[in-house]
Amino acid sequence: MTARRAALLAGGLALAGAGAILFLSYGRADGTAAREAAELAAAEASRLAFVGFGAAGAASGSACALARASESEFAGPKGLPEFEPAPFPAQQGERLLYSVSWLGVGAGTIEFRVGAREIRDGVECLVVEMAMDSTSALVDAVYPVRERARSWVDVAGTFTRGYEIERLHRRIPVRDAQTFDYARGVSECLTTKRGKTSRSEALLDGPAQDSISWVYYVRARIASGASTARFTMIQRSKRWEVGLAIDGVEEIDLRSRGRVSALGARGGASLASIFGREDGEAEGVRLWFEPASGIMLAARVKAPVGDMRLELIRAERPGGGIGGDDGRVR
Repeated sequence: MTARRAALLAGGLALAGAGAILFLSYGRADGTAAREAAELAAAEASRLAFVGFGAAGAASGSACALARASESEFAGPKGLPEFEPAPFPAQQGERLLYSVSWLGVGAGTIEFRVGAREIRDGVECLVVEMAMDSTSALVDAVYPVRERARSWVDVAGTFTRGYEIERLHRRIPVRDAQTFDYARGVSECLTTKRGKTSRSEALLDGPAQDSISWVYYVRARIASGASTARFTMIQRSKRWEVGLAIDGVEEIDLRSRGRVSALGARGGASLASIFGREDGEAEGVRLWFEPASGIMLAARVKAPVGDMRLELIRAERPGGGIGGDDGRVR
């Protein structure tokens, strides 16, 4: 495996993490949008929307991805219903493990685990933890991916009450601690790097999601029979308006389960900033969900070369698995 391919794999793992899989669209980025894409990918390595394809961009010397959603194409923020609170859809002890691959080659894993019940801001929350790791020695040598995050999810409405993440950025530990003060209408993030802490904030006008909680909110909507989901996602000072729509039932092949029926969906986002709302098309993005539980089974993103794929490889659920199995996807 060449260093360039290792970089692509690392970029793929970064790109597939958390919310990014919803919005990615690969193509040529220019102007302010291109700078935003490259900056966010370099700074975050796995985060949302304008993803600059991580180390792969540096390896290839080409422009990276631009992830934005078209309101007309996806019936985005103007066309979808407002945020509708939904009860948290998972139980304590649930674990979902996903593989991340590019061109069929394993790049890493992402795991979600529902943990303890805690009171935050005076309300009951479940703490959901996420671990993301690159699993290739060469990828680690070129661009290691290590992230540990947790979200305090409001059990009554499935939205975030707090979010923390620790990750490596160019082999340097970086920590974010984000609070959501809905009474004041402000989300504050404290970022610590090299012993220095900086502060950023975003405005809130209602319940918001973070890079973990959105997964469970979409799941709750699908399990309730809804065909759309709309929500606001906050990352540091950035505010994304996100839309997702189910558009049919498909047969998909999972290495862990064989051929299964799944709800296919497409999604996208628009970024509100001082430059106004930036919109574009999100092509080559596809997500699949288990119909009864709403659990995401797989996601595919078109890359400059080939596809990247996120696939559920194990589900451990108290009281039963997905689709009537015994709680494990093998």
